[in-house]
This record gives sequence, C-alpha cells and structure tokens, in this order.
Amino acid sequence: MDECLNTLITPEEWAVFQTFTPEAMAAWLLATAQQVQLRKYRKHPRGPKNTPPTRTHDPKKPHVSVARLLAQRQQPKTPSLKRGERRPMIDHVS
Repeated sequence: MDECLNTLITPEEWAVFQTFTPEAMAAWLLATAQQVQLRKYRKHPRGPKNTPPTRTHDPKKPHVSVARLLAQRQQPKTPSLKRGERRPMIDHVS
C-alpha cells in the first residue's frame, strides 16, 4: 500500500465515496487498513541509559553545588608535586 489515500485513489474515484454509507465506508477503511505493512512504521528502540557518576559525600559538607562539580570537571589537571618540591615563583615585572 502507498503512504496515503491520495496516492491510492485518483480524484475521479473519490466520487464513489460520496455515495457510501458510514457502514460501507468503515468496511472499506478496515479492508484497506489490513493491507498496510506496519513494519514500515515501527519505531527504533532506545538504547540503554548511561549510569550516573558516583557521588562522593562528605558529612562535614552535606551540600554540594552542581555548578562547582561541573567547574571542577572543566579545570585541567595540575601535576602533583613530590615531597619537598615547590611550585616555581612568577616574577611580576612592572
């Protein structure tokens, strides 16, 4: 079957339906609907949901700002210093 009734029936053939009773029209629609291939219109199933990240909870700080968590994810990781090392000092020249 084609996609819609306009492609199934020419305008001249539509004149026949004007004389149909509601029961005859319902019978014709049922017969036409039985020929539709429903597999063409099947939806694609959704994939599985991703698991949310595990949350860390500090009893001393019960509230955690989502904005702060997102900002921490955006910051680049700084290399950790070994014991006894210091970060280099930056001289400001005026």
